[in-house]
Amino acid sequence: THGATAASPGAKALITKGGDIIGFTGGGCLRSAILKASKTAIAEQKPQFIRSQPKDTIEAAQDEEGMTVYPSSCPSRGEVDVFIEPISPRSPVIIHGETETAHAMMELCEFMDFTTAPSGRIAHNDATADTSGVDISDYNSEFTIIATQGRGDKAALVKAMDSTCPNIFFVASSKKADHWRQQLRDIGYSDLELERLISPAGLDFGARHPKEIALSIIAQMIEIRRKGKNT
Repeated sequence: THGATAASPGAKALITKGGDIIGFTGGGCLRSAILKASKTAIAEQKPQFIRSQPKDTIEAAQDEEGMTVYPSSCPSRGEVDVFIEPISPRSPVIIHGETETAHAMMELCEFMDFTTAPSGRIAHNDATADTSGVDISDYNSEFTIIATQGRGDKAALVKAMDSTCPNIFFVASSKKADHWRQQLRDIGYSDLELERLISPAGLDFGARHPKEIALSIIAQMIEIRRKGKNT
């Protein structure tokens, strides 16, 4: 801040997609500028660095430091610089199955801060939990894990293929994976759609046991996310 302003240096707030401000960011002129810049930050998923200053002192829409300048008619004639950072919640990981591998995936996802969401039948602390009535169509999932291992493979694969999920991990051998790829082709899924199906699932470091397989899948999920393979 520079000069007389309602906001103090270090003041923070959360701005929701709906335009609500949670916190204190100063007076009306600054709030208006922050809302406009936040809308741009959310839409473009890029940080915004803005300045609010008296309108009669503005020479250009951007100053020499690259900040976007918003005019203020506040009588106090103070100036405020604001950094706006877009933060999008992680999409949930959908896990199909009630197998040991599915349970291990749930545990590792929690440990690695991957949010999980219920699927048709999902590994829970209660292995008998049945969430078959849960509608997952509203979930925009980044990763889907199918660890059904013979119990409901087709139903889980079809549900995953009908979603918009770009990364569908199917826990299966190469031979079984090829079998189900052909089955899905026969149903009507194209080779382009089948490119989303990752099977055998996980990085190949010799994983054999359920927890090792889960670890290999988590490692591949991190690799995809960090290298930006899922655009």
